[in-house]
Amino acid sequence: MRRKHFSTFVFVLLVGLIVAVGFSRGWFTVTSSEDSAANEVHVNLTLDRGKFQKDAERAVEETRNKASHLSSATKPGDSPSNDRTETQPPSNVPDHL
Repeated sequence: MRRKHFSTFVFVLLVGLIVAVGFSRGWFTVTSSEDSAANEVHVNLTLDRGKFQKDAERAVEETRNKASHLSSATKPGDSPSNDRTETQPPSNVPDHL
């Protein structure tokens, strides 16, 4: 039961974050108009696909540039996990094991 509540909370938090970023980046706009004769208020949510696509492409490009910079700045022998030197077994262990 708690797991379901946690996953719902995380989902709502993620949607809220996307909406907040979207409004701050200008992806979404909300407009309203009032029709007093019909006693109605019309609310419109508009998504600017051009801004969203432009920001997405820019984010991909920046990520590629940073990844390229990091990979070129790293030398092959710098990481201990890249050290592929063979170790010799102890002299008291037979070769057939």
